[in-house]
Formats: sequence, C-alpha cells, structure tokens
Amino acid sequence: MSKQIWLIRHGESIANAGAATSDHIIIPLSEKGQEQAKQVSLLLPHAPDLIIVSPFLRAQQTAEPTLNRFPWVRTETWEVHEFTYLSPASCVNTTAADRRARVNEYWDRLDPDYIDGEGAESFHQFITRAQTAIDRLNRLSNGLIVMFTHAQFIRAMRLLRDTAERDTKVIMSQFRALPGVWNCEITKIYKDGFKIEKILPRYLQHDIDQLIKNENPNLWDCYWCELYASINSAEVDLEITEEQAAYLRKKYLYGDELEKHNAMINQIINPKS
Repeated sequence: MSKQIWLIRHGESIANAGAATSDHIIIPLSEKGQEQAKQVSLLLPHAPDLIIVSPFLRAQQTAEPTLNRFPWVRTETWEVHEFTYLSPASCVNTTAADRRARVNEYWDRLDPDYIDGEGAESFHQFITRAQTAIDRLNRLSNGLIVMFTHAQFIRAMRLLRDTAERDTKVIMSQFRALPGVWNCEITKIYKDGFKIEKILPRYLQHDIDQLIKNENPNLWDCYWCELYASINSAEVDLEITEEQAAYLRKKYLYGDELEKHNAMINQIINPKS
C-alpha cells in the first residue's frame, strides 16, 4: 500500500463559534464540533496505520471518536498545534472579533522573526515546525496516516509542499493569501498532489441545520423530507459513505430530532403536561 496522509482540522471549537476564551491550549469543541468529530471518524475506509494528534484539547477531542473506533491503532502526539502569534496573556477572555485589529496588524507587519510576547512564536519558528512535521511524515513507512491538527498548520504544510521558495518573508506573504480551512475539512496528501474534502456537502449541512433550528411544528415534516432526500442523494452520489448516511439517519431522522419534534407536538396538544 502506498502512503496516504489525511490532515484533519479540528471540529468547531467554542472560540470558532464566537465565545471568549481564556487559554488557547484548552479550548474545547462546541456541541456542533463534537458532532463533526463523530462524522469525520466515519469517513475512514479502514483502520489507519498511525494516528497523530496535536496536544491542544480541541484537536484531541476531534480525534476521540476515531480513537474509539480504532482503539488498537498506534497514536502519537506531535508538535502540530496551532500557530500562536499573539501573546496568550494579551488574549485572555477575548473573542476572535476582539482580536481582529491586532491580527491584521501582525500580518501587515510582515516580519517573520517578530515575537509578540511570552508564549507566542515567530512565523519563522512556526514554519520550521511545519517543515519538521513534513520531514517526519516523509520518513514514515507506507500506509494510511491520519493527523488531527489545526487550520494554519494545514495551510503551512500545503504551502511548503508546493513551493520551492526559501525566503521566509516571501513565504509569509504567500501564506496570508491562502484560502481558509473549514472545521473537520480533510486534506488528503498523495505522492503527486493533494485533494481537499469537506466533512459534509454544503446542501446537506444546510438541511441538517434547518431541521435542528426549526421551531415551527407545521414546517417540521417539510424539513424532515428535505433532509431525508439530501442524505439519500449524497449517499448515491458517493459524497458521503454508507456509514455516514446510516449515522445521519439515526441521529436526525429517527433519533434526537424526532424526539424533540414529538415533545413539541405533545406540548401543543397538552400544554399543561
């Protein structure tokens, strides 16, 4: 078997959802992120030969359903955590929106050796860390290797794989222009290139969100039927696996959401119950 590497960004964290956080290392997944982690674990066609996990909590929680599915697989923690370019002490109890001006100021500086303060790293240190991970991956034997990591780390690995540039300032400029990485997006790296896959087709995620957020019992049947059709369509078109489809049906069509709808109807019929 040839070598195939899956880089998986962590699921939605509470910070991604807009919450203020106090410690960037122990930011947990949101409820939606936990659900994404379960779904991504079902995408693996067979047991990996190695699972690599970032030391940050949100990546570890994303890996957990996969580790539970394949408990016998060797697991290692590597320094593939997120790029911390703002001093952590200056970010306590702030949101991403609160930090936006400082983020823009950092990137506009375009100084790969600048360190914002204690606990932060320079872009040069970060890109060196990403190259170290690439070198370690290259030395591994063939097989399926799954890494649970972070958006900026994945962007750095993509860029370093495809560029011959060695000027860190130029790399920093190129890095800033790269597209973002979705929560639980998968970058599958092959010998001759890479392929990006989202955890669920956008239309399918839309129909799930529509059913979950609905508070009008008169519309529930419509949304249920739309989601039923979307799951079937995604499975037939091979956009999701058979295991994913079964999980989504159980979770949203015949599980928690059906119980919530029945409770809503019961409350209308028997408001005092």
